[in-house]
Order: sequence, then structure tokens, then C-alpha cells
Amino acid sequence: MSKILLRGLVVITFVVAAAAFLFPIFAKAKSGSYRNRCYSNLFQVAQTISLYANDSDGVLPSADRWMDALDRYTKWPNFQLHDPEGVKAGDYGYAFRDKASALNLSKVDNLKGYPVVFDSILMQRNAHSELGTLPHPGRHRGRDSIVYLDGHAKSLPMP
Repeated sequence: MSKILLRGLVVITFVVAAAAFLFPIFAKAKSGSYRNRCYSNLFQVAQTISLYANDSDGVLPSADRWMDALDRYTKWPNFQLHDPEGVKAGDYGYAFRDKASALNLSKVDNLKGYPVVFDSILMQRNAHSELGTLPHPGRHRGRDSIVYLDGHAKSLPMP
């Protein structure tokens, strides 16, 4: 009887030790998936902005209604306009750069270096500001995501 009890205790100890080892790994993987979803969302926003600009003779949407303007270019309105990490349901977490409001792309020398949409502490729909509203530290394990006018997105460390 004592051998069975001893084996049971060994198995329970092993399971507890394995769980203690694996839980942080699973939590990190979940956090990484949120960051990847945000990054993917912003990449889709970049594509949608490009579609809008193509239909508007190279002019970007007005910052005060940018989400509304992009809705017609998405199959599922608002699905990519919500940051999945660190933002409660019903809030958005992205902002459009004020300097890009109704900007004609022909007047921008370096599309690759011109940020247009980014993670923001502003949570309302159609939020707009300059880059000063980036979360510090970043929402995604200390990083924030930014979309540039050439269509690429970057995840940058924020102290």
C-alpha cells in the first residue's frame, strides 16, 4: 500500500513541476500571438490606406475620420482597427498621424520613413495625434507597432 502511495506522490510532484515549468512558456506564447495579431492588423490597415489613396488621387483620409473612411475597403468593418493586446473591447488603441491628414502622397519624399498609423494610448474611434501618444512602455512586451506610408509595419521597442 505504501508503494502505491509513494508512486502517486511522485507522479503528482512530477505533474506540478512540469506545470510550473510550462505555464510561463504558454503565457509568453499567448503574448506573442497578440503582438503578431496587432502587427497583422496594422499591415492590413496599411493595405487599406493604399487602396483609399489609389481611389482618392493619392490623397490620404482626413485624420478626424480615418477609420470611417477606411471601412468601405474592408470585408469586415472595424475588425483590424482594434489592438488585441492591452485594449478592452469597444476601444481601438490605434491613432492616425495628424501630419498625414489629407496628405497628398506626391508631396512625401520618403514613404518608407513616414509613419502614418501607430499603437496609441488614445482609445476612441478615429483617434489621431502625433507619435507622442505611443504607449510607454509598449503594449506588446515593451514594443509598439507602427505602419509606414510605403505599406510596411514595424514593431519598435519603447522604453
